[in-house]
Amino acid sequence: MPFRIWEAKTRDELRRASGVAASAYSSYDDTQDSFLNATKRHSGWRSFLLSDGDQDLSHVGVVDLSIRIGAALFPCAGLAWIGTDKRHLKRGLARHLIQTVLDRIEGEGVPLGMLFGIPDFYHK
Repeated sequence: MPFRIWEAKTRDELRRASGVAASAYSSYDDTQDSFLNATKRHSGWRSFLLSDGDQDLSHVGVVDLSIRIGAALFPCAGLAWIGTDKRHLKRGLARHLIQTVLDRIEGEGVPLGMLFGIPDFYHK
């Protein structure tokens, strides 16, 4: 079955996205609440999901930002809350979703992208 990549827009769809985040970041307390609070805090927040049928497998959040470099102000897309349901790791799902989202951002004319990170999250 082909994957479907789509933008979560409704409150219910954002709750579905928070479920993927909760699975991907299960070592953090209150992950779903933290995710939903982040979507409310940023007026330019967008959530993209990769789904297989009715199951949501991977998520990428995009925050529309502006970055100042010298005197110039540039639009920037901040990538956040990237994660894949732990039951579906090692299949390249997040990579496929990230590339699709980056292609979309580039098509929108956004010249810069930035990856948000979590200190000490990756121990490799």
